[in-house]
This record gives sequence, structure tokens and C-alpha cells, in this order.
Amino acid sequence: IWVDSDTIIGRPETSIEDIIDTNPFTNLYLSMDAFIINAGVFFLRNSKEAREMVDFCIDYYEKNKANCLNADNTLKGAPGLHCYEQIPMALYARNTKFGIFGSEIISFSTNTTPMPFIFHLKGKSNNSRYLFFRHANELLGFK
Repeated sequence: IWVDSDTIIGRPETSIEDIIDTNPFTNLYLSMDAFIINAGVFFLRNSKEAREMVDFCIDYYEKNKANCLNADNTLKGAPGLHCYEQIPMALYARNTKFGIFGSEIISFSTNTTPMPFIFHLKGKSNNSRYLFFRHANELLGFK
């Protein structure tokens, strides 16, 4: 399992195995943000396909980093977006069978009820994250 640092487990009692074992033939589970892959949360089953995807992403980065990074390793504006993992993951996924998490598993909304398994607070301001924590505490019954 990969989760970004702006990700929160909303239902820790949920077993990851219960989620991924709903389809034992799927080795890669991705989340979608509107119409594109969001690489902030994904699950990989230890498999040939999963290792190929990781290798593909690393190779893609190595081949493109000169075009997207400045000398100080900051991104070169819009061309630098190719350094993000969403691009190679989306390219790899075009030719691969993968599962997509529903909103009961992954949510990008801070006003979700019932509590999903994982919240991904991508690009949220500090105030939005604070408000989310207040909402999550209410859902979980904390004061």
C-alpha cells in the first residue's frame, strides 16, 4: 500500500485484505480524482505486474528528469509535471488491468459520511485540514 503524507486512515478496523481480496486477479488498485489517476493512494499485490509498474515509473522518471528538473532539482514549471508519478502510472495503466477504488474506500471530500477507509487531503489548505479533523472527530464520536 502507498499513501501520501496528506492521507488519513478513517476506518482503521478495516482490513486491507478485505478490500483487495474482492478481486484476487487484480494486482494493482488505483484511485481516481475526477477523470485522472491520483497516485496519492494505491495498492500493489506482490506480483509480476506490480513490479513491472514500479519499474516502468522509475524508468520513465530517469528518462525524463533532465527535461523536468532544474539544476537545483526544482520542477521546470509545466514541463516538470512529467516528474509526478501520475503520468507514468496513467501511461502504464492504459495497457493493464487494474481495480479502481470507490468513494467508500478512498475519498477526496472532507464532508464524507459515512467515514471512508482512507481520506486523501491532496492540495488542501491548513484551514481545510483543520476543519476536516473536526468533522472526522465528530464522525468518530470524539469531542
